[in-house]
Amino acid sequence: MALALFALLLASNPALEAAQTAYVQCLSAESDAALRDRVPVDLFAHGAQRICEAETVAFRAAARPMLLAQAVGRAEGTAEQAADARFAAIDATNRADLISAYRSKMRARRGGRPH
Repeated sequence: MALALFALLLASNPALEAAQTAYVQCLSAESDAALRDRVPVDLFAHGAQRICEAETVAFRAAARPMLLAQAVGRAEGTAEQAADARFAAIDATNRADLISAYRSKMRARRGGRPH
């Protein structure tokens, strides 16, 4: 249900859609650049936690009203904490997926185990 609500709100909110697009494109561009430079997987994984900071902040700000709306019925401070935790989980999942995809691409490029 939350994903359906997120998709509905994303479709009806051009600012949120633009912020999410910029965030995803930035993560992808950073991964592509690291692949070109043959950055070791461990180094990329460490750096992936800090890339695209401006895009992440903009995406968080654009998503915040929607995330607060999903926390309806909670006390104000609790709703804000829930919204922050939800975004942090979304971001962590995206970055974990990015690292996993990077690892797979490096493995395929090397024809074996990534270093």
